[in-house]
Amino acid sequence: MAIKKNQQYNEGFIADGNLVVMAVAADEVEDPTQVSAALLNGATALDVTYDITPDGWNHTPQNETSEGRRLTSPFTIQREGRQTDTLEVTYVWNPELPEGDTSLDRFLTVGERYIFFTRWGIDHDQDFAAGDIVDLFPVKCGRKRKNQPAEGEDHTKTVTLSTAGLVREDVALVAGPTP
Repeated sequence: MAIKKNQQYNEGFIADGNLVVMAVAADEVEDPTQVSAALLNGATALDVTYDITPDGWNHTPQNETSEGRRLTSPFTIQREGRQTDTLEVTYVWNPELPEGDTSLDRFLTVGERYIFFTRWGIDHDQDFAAGDIVDLFPVKCGRKRKNQPAEGEDHTKTVTLSTAGLVREDVALVAGPTP
């Protein structure tokens, strides 16, 4: 590969307005490999994108490694092992609201199962369509914790969402209702 001369660079893609995070109750999705755009455009899907703080979407995929040794080998062989996905979400909440908080705070119930969906690189306000690529996070809601307030900042809560199934990346949505 040649050196990029004359200051050529990848311009990237501005994130502003080009991500959407949706949440649905897990029982709304029968087959996570065949999720319909209609489900994510429907009344039971909750858009939580703008409840989440700028640094509040924290998905950490990890692979364990296993080591293998060989007779007289001067090095250790490493292989990828089990996959672990951690999802922690920090969101804004308002303790003065009579119903309790933001829509995400009202939606999440400790111990309940949900599937979170992320769609990257497409305008937030564009409806979901067949062929859109999403990531799916099947989770169980943990205990919400109030974060230390800071002067001039919103009140926030953080919740750890334990993975409750296989995290699937780059899944194409299908047309029609969820099968």
